[in-house]
Amino acid sequence: MHRLDIQQGNALEQERVEQLRRGMTPAQVRFLLGDPLLQDPFHGGERWDYVYYLKRGDGQTERRRVTVQFQDGRVEAIRGREQG
Repeated sequence: MHRLDIQQGNALEQERVEQLRRGMTPAQVRFLLGDPLLQDPFHGGERWDYVYYLKRGDGQTERRRVTVQFQDGRVEAIRGREQG
């Protein structure tokens, strides 16, 4: 029996994530990664969370998460992790 892959969230390509730099504007981040899956409404949109989940038909899973923190309209910090 063949099972389909199930994807959810933002497709995070490693080469695009590696292009993120401190000092970038929100427009530049959006160009690289697209719209974030989650934006922190309590801090004026200063934190964007990109989340990706893939469950392959063979049962293997892949999870990625990248958090971009802004301060004064520029990227201040970038945090990310990958789980497979």
